[in-house]
Amino acid sequence: MNSTTDEPPSSGSEPAECDSGRLEPGGDGEEPGFQWPGDPESVSPRCEITNLHPRRRANLAILRQLVLRVLRAEGRTYQQLDLVLLDEGAMRGYNRQYHASDESTDHLGFQYDAPEGQVSGDIFVCLDDVASQALEYGTSFHHELGKVVVHGVLHLCGWNDSTPARRKRMHAREEELLAAVPTGSPLGRWLGGGVNV
Repeated sequence: MNSTTDEPPSSGSEPAECDSGRLEPGGDGEEPGFQWPGDPESVSPRCEITNLHPRRRANLAILRQLVLRVLRAEGRTYQQLDLVLLDEGAMRGYNRQYHASDESTDHLGFQYDAPEGQVSGDIFVCLDDVASQALEYGTSFHHELGKVVVHGVLHLCGWNDSTPARRKRMHAREEELLAAVPTGSPLGRWLGGGVNV
């Protein structure tokens, strides 16, 4: 998988027509009126997943479960984590802007400073590249998307695949995390779903 961690892209406004999901730590059990402690100028912890692809759809709630499962397995929490699903043209634009490469890639990562034990960053995933890789590897679109998302989250957790040995260890960890998902769970059924490209 192609991945890099660099400077963050400039933020733009979100298009009106997109899938978006937000999860705040504590979730359903929070008291009404709950306020995050700290400076009111600081950003509250958040994990947001947004689909900006004009045609392909993904189950954002399932992807959120996968992201949080990987973070738990790595003993991390999040300060700010955005997962953005893109088309090939948008990904090519980011890759050109940050890596001087006029090609698409399955994902790019941008890591920010975070307190010990937390992650902060953005993961951009190209759904078109994921679909091509699923066909190439003979797997389902969902399983390949899951692998790319796990890979991106592991990078934010500090994993590095810059050498063959590190790549092998990281790939083994990805497979271990995916294999640990119970097959009868909604996430497990989604990851094991049929070809859907």
